[in-house]
Amino acid sequence: MTRGASMAPLLTTAQVAAWLAVSPRAVRLWAESGDLPGLKIGRQWRFRSEAIEHWLARKEPQPGKYLPYYLANTGKHGNNGIHG
Repeated sequence: MTRGASMAPLLTTAQVAAWLAVSPRAVRLWAESGDLPGLKIGRQWRFRSEAIEHWLARKEPQPGKYLPYYLANTGKHGNNGIHG
């Protein structure tokens, strides 16, 4: 470990899943795909809390860049995308 590197304990898949309110399977899939930053130690994934916080900050919608589906898909008749 390099100087200045965080000495905080690594989080488990279950801890990250509880933090993000998702399943442990989702955490593993995101880590395996490279989307979620993590370390594979043997057969288990471990995560640095600072890396997860940074990942969450990147995932937050930016003002003006996100338009909810129901607003983006409004029909010509103003039905908010609801058909029927």
